[in-house]
Amino acid sequence: MKTSQLDDTSASLPERLRSHPLFLMLAVLKRARQQGLAYQVQQDRPDIQLAHIAILSCLEKAGPLSQRGLGELLNIDQSDLVGILDKLETTGYAQRSTDPQDRRRHLIEVTPMGKKILPKAYEQSAQFSKNFLSPLSTKEQQQLRDLLLKIVDAYQ
Repeated sequence: MKTSQLDDTSASLPERLRSHPLFLMLAVLKRARQQGLAYQVQQDRPDIQLAHIAILSCLEKAGPLSQRGLGELLNIDQSDLVGILDKLETTGYAQRSTDPQDRRRHLIEVTPMGKKILPKAYEQSAQFSKNFLSPLSTKEQQQLRDLLLKIVDAYQ
């Protein structure tokens, strides 16, 4: 994104919205989602989204997790998580199984194919982040990351 595009967009916003941090965060997220989808197609990976990378990364680190536990860990609503997991299962990147200790629960685990694509998918995601945040200096990107982590940590 060019800096002038960002400036043109923010300049057209009413001052009341320009001074509202949550509105600005939502506007940035919407723009990131729009550009992220285009980037996925450009990279020939329309089947991998940031939520998929987050889920596969957690499963790779922690091992099998319950569907509920995974949703709580990533703060993803259960109804949204079902659709995401359906997509991950369809692509062969994750699998659900019945928990042998509680047949009412589903355990989710990353498959070998999911482990194989994760490094490249993460690399592409990091490159997209770098491009998207390019209007900010490296120091500003670090400050943004630190502030966002502070908010995330406060609500976990």
